[in-house]
Amino acid sequence: MPDLAARVLATAPAPDGIWTEWEMSGRRPDGTDHLMRGVIIFEIDTQEHRARAARFFLEPVDHEQLDADTAVREILAGP
Repeated sequence: MPDLAARVLATAPAPDGIWTEWEMSGRRPDGTDHLMRGVIIFEIDTQEHRARAARFFLEPVDHEQLDADTAVREILAGP
């Protein structure tokens, strides 16, 4: 994805690192839009002052206008 853009929307300290909220957007090779949002938690090496690990919790954004109850019911109902 040559035009991938990533933005950090928020940050907060975590017990052993930093919690960050991200948005990533761009256009896929097939021309469709790409939009993901979620959290990345970085584990920080305090002696080296750098990230030693990261846990990603990112999901594609669902553009349907469903309320949370309806969305959960659809997920639990399955295909």
